[in-house]
Amino acid sequence: MTTKNNYELLKWTLNNQDSLTELPIEVFTDWQSRILHEWKLQAKIIDKPSLKSIAKEIMSTLNREDINSFKAEVQEIAKADTIDEAGYQLNLFKARSQASVKVMQKIVLLSEDPANQKDVDKLWKRVQELKEFKVEQQQLPINAKQWNLLERAEEEEVYIGIDWLTDNNVPIKKKVLYSFVATTNGGKTIIKTWFAVKLIRAGQNILYIAQEEPREDTIRRVYQSCLGLTEEQYFNRTRVSFEEVGKEFIAKSQEKGWGEFIVVEWPGIKIDKIKERLLKYQEDNNITIDGIVVDYAKLVDTTKTNTNAEWERIGNIFSELKQTAMALNIYVITSIQLNREGTKELIKNGTAPSLSNVSGAFEATHHCNYIWSVKLDYTPENERDRVETPSSVKGQFTLFVLKSKYGKLRANDAMRFEWTADHNLVEKAIPTVQDITIPDELLFPS
Repeated sequence: MTTKNNYELLKWTLNNQDSLTELPIEVFTDWQSRILHEWKLQAKIIDKPSLKSIAKEIMSTLNREDINSFKAEVQEIAKADTIDEAGYQLNLFKARSQASVKVMQKIVLLSEDPANQKDVDKLWKRVQELKEFKVEQQQLPINAKQWNLLERAEEEEVYIGIDWLTDNNVPIKKKVLYSFVATTNGGKTIIKTWFAVKLIRAGQNILYIAQEEPREDTIRRVYQSCLGLTEEQYFNRTRVSFEEVGKEFIAKSQEKGWGEFIVVEWPGIKIDKIKERLLKYQEDNNITIDGIVVDYAKLVDTTKTNTNAEWERIGNIFSELKQTAMALNIYVITSIQLNREGTKELIKNGTAPSLSNVSGAFEATHHCNYIWSVKLDYTPENERDRVETPSSVKGQFTLFVLKSKYGKLRANDAMRFEWTADHNLVEKAIPTVQDITIPDELLFPS
């Protein structure tokens, strides 16, 4: 929130007193907060307080050293641009968003001491108030001529170098929950790590929450993928130290302008704690996280304690992950498992299961904007390279679209990928009838 926006909001409120209670006090400076406080006091006894009457009353209580700085603040308000209703709503939305961040930062600091729990609870209520107000603002009617209220959505999207998605206008978007569904040992972790690597290569900063494996294994796959190493090559080069591979990764990352890849082990963590720790990490390290990859949604936990049924728990987890994406302006990528019927359909028939075959089904999937199912076929041993190279094929993934909220892809659209020894996936289009060449002797038998 810039100081310019604050001055514009304060000047608007002078002429529109009903908006006084809408301003989030958290974003204003001490002098600006003092002005707002005096404003509220005078509004109880005067029909329409003026900036002059407010300033005069405050200056009567100041010492000589403070008067000049206070006068300068008042002058900035007086000469601020006069905005219209649309400009006010836009500035107010930004102010509420920034206020939410400031309150969350206080929550993170206070949460370190259990004795502050009452204060933390009050602050969470304040976050909810700010959030509800933002939702109300978003629901206000907008005239098509109010172009300045529109956000540049393309600034919140990223294309990650997967031709299948790029060619069909499917970016990764902020405030969106993505999910993969697969069988047990069906490659969910491989797919999510590959997606995370694609994102950091596109300049995104990713927090990867590892739950089913040590973080060292996650980083190993990232190094393999980015540096083009087989597992054997990686282990040989790191047998004594990680220094050589680590420095090579850093150099390449700086050369290519990659984003940061941060891995944590938080098994069983509740989703509200993910929010707190993420905000604290960003503040401590002066970094903005663009997205979270949750290795397996079932292994985080809901903040609700009265959940008995597993399907209800999973539904709450996905609901809270979606809310996290919205509240923190990030995207969240996770995965969930197919039930027995869906597994049978995917393995035996090689077709995309329906959303009803997902464990947790509607309770989980209706919170997602985009869902892919994952089918993994391992390459038979007799077809594998005897001497494995980074491009050696270990298996084949097929991604089926189960749910699509934007772009050209629709349910049951699919793409095949070869999974190589360096943990990259290479697109291999699924052949159609038109792509299959039939020999002449079959078309025209003698």
